[in-house]
Amino acid sequence: MIDITLVREGNEAHVSNVTDYAPCRRLIGLKCRFCSLWHVEVSVNRIFKLLLVFGVIGATLVGISWIGARATAGNFLGLNPPLSDRTMEFAFDGVPGIRGNPRAWVIAYASSTLPGVKTVEIVVSPTGRLLGTSPPDLDLRLARWEKSKIPTEF
Repeated sequence: MIDITLVREGNEAHVSNVTDYAPCRRLIGLKCRFCSLWHVEVSVNRIFKLLLVFGVIGATLVGISWIGARATAGNFLGLNPPLSDRTMEFAFDGVPGIRGNPRAWVIAYASSTLPGVKTVEIVVSPTGRLLGTSPPDLDLRLARWEKSKIPTEF
């Protein structure tokens, strides 16, 4: 049993034995003190604006994460890497080759001119931290390739 006091322009009316208090909001000009505490009036316009704001915030966060992953891979590879045909995807199910199976950006290169390397994968966390590479010694191979490009005679 809920006791509800209805107010209409200063005149109060007391209603008792009310089990369904939602219809009192429908009465024109009446405001239920109890209902105003528990019911939140939600309009479609307010829901649409809220979803739009969450969508913009989510897209911004995904974009920042993508830019961070690209920058990390670019810093790791250098200016003119011997890699081409890049694809980039986010592994929602996790990367199985890395301890803990974390969710991460996987940047794959389908062709390579590095000796002994056909494909390359670089795994970057959503925050932009390098998690791993395939082959594991990619940094050493890139360093050897860079040294081979430097002319030894002047």
